[in-house]
Amino acid sequence: MSRQFKLQDPGEGIHEAEILEVHVAEGDQVSESDDLFTVETDKAAVVIPSPFDGTIDRLTAKQGDTVEVGDVLLSYTPAGEKAAAAPGEQAEDELESAEPAADRQSAGREPATTSAAGAAGEEEKREREKEQEQEQEQEQEQEQEQEQEQEQEKKQHKKQGKEQSEPKETHPQTGDRDLSSPRKPASPATRRLARELGVDLEQIQGSGPAGRIESADVRRAAQAHGEAPPAAREAGATDQSATPPGRNAFDFSAWGEVETVGLSATRRRVADKMTTSWHTVPHVMHADYVDITRLEALRHEHAAEFLAQGGKLTITVFALKAIAIALQEFPRFKASLDAESGKLFIKRYCHIGLAVDTERGLLVPVIRDVDGKSLLQLAREAGSAAQRARDGTLKPRDLRGGCISLTNPGGLGATFFTPIINYPEVAIVGLGTVRGAPLPAPQLTAESASRQHWLPLIVSFDHRVNDGADAARFAGRIGQLLASPEDMLLAM
Repeated sequence: MSRQFKLQDPGEGIHEAEILEVHVAEGDQVSESDDLFTVETDKAAVVIPSPFDGTIDRLTAKQGDTVEVGDVLLSYTPAGEKAAAAPGEQAEDELESAEPAADRQSAGREPATTSAAGAAGEEEKREREKEQEQEQEQEQEQEQEQEQEQEQEKKQHKKQGKEQSEPKETHPQTGDRDLSSPRKPASPATRRLARELGVDLEQIQGSGPAGRIESADVRRAAQAHGEAPPAAREAGATDQSATPPGRNAFDFSAWGEVETVGLSATRRRVADKMTTSWHTVPHVMHADYVDITRLEALRHEHAAEFLAQGGKLTITVFALKAIAIALQEFPRFKASLDAESGKLFIKRYCHIGLAVDTERGLLVPVIRDVDGKSLLQLAREAGSAAQRARDGTLKPRDLRGGCISLTNPGGLGATFFTPIINYPEVAIVGLGTVRGAPLPAPQLTAESASRQHWLPLIVSFDHRVNDGADAARFAGRIGQLLASPEDMLLAM
């Protein structure tokens, strides 16, 4: 009997994924642990292995599809069971067996086909009952969550009514919605996304079954209203020319040929995180030049030695160590802020995210325990993390747990730029292109100035957590360590 194989949560609370590659075809014989699909989640590319031995009957998902957890990817017949017949073959079998079956029934004997059909029906019935139970459990959980939120909203409105005799303000999430009316159906993940993007679910028409609001509906609504600042929307400002949710804001085809390309899961995730970070964190940038002439001499002196031991000694490696040392003196730059509770969480560990440019978009694998590792260890791990990011073999856990991030687009020609903080972190360090002395002193000749190596150093920080003076001291300490690599080695 054919069975269904559904997308399971690959880990870390994933809710949907994009099919990057299908490794099997209908009719293929597969064994346990054979690769079935490669999917891209909002965190990493993941290979889905086969948990069964059997034959692929039908592929439901194809390359480029976006599927959610619980969606059917394929149907298969376990090894040892007869594979499901093709529709034509099944019809022929039925015609051939019709007369013998009738003869058996007239003889008072139950046909084997009826028994098989009965067994199949029982199996399908059990699967339907199991699915119904799961749906009921999900509905109950959503109803409980709904009741709790409504009760909390009622208490909040009552409290506001006691504190002031004026008409109570519109609740940012519920608007003027009657608290006794049912909410539109949506999963907890979709509701969380709506909160992050500032979208009111009550104003969205869901595209899912029974009007259920999907994450794609929320993103479309956020994009449709992206031209209006959040403050203007909250104040009730309206634009009569604004495009309704779910429609393109502009008809670019009026000016020429247009190609429409869907965003990958990684690109959508980057877009969501950057939007959240930029709207949540008051970014301030501190920038300066650092003389790394001595560091460059040391780096070139030991480059071959590191390569022979499996590591590439880059400026990024020195920067990782310098940041780790500076964080010991300025721990608030590896904190996270909970603005609602007014609490600051300062991590005692030192995990640094390393921004990597890949074909699928920006990925930030995390190098763990940077403060306790040697330059050689960091060189190996940084190289491995960057390679796995480009190969698409990172695991979801590899992208989590960072305290602060480091980005180095200097190799592409960048000088100064404004890196966006990887929220909920509170700072990110950027490195620009190494050049000759930018402002040579009068005693330097043009030749001697060109022999110097100066590095643009940028720190973007959350001004709610650290002040400008704090950032100047933090960046200054990083610069001091890079300018004097001997001090860095002594501090290790």
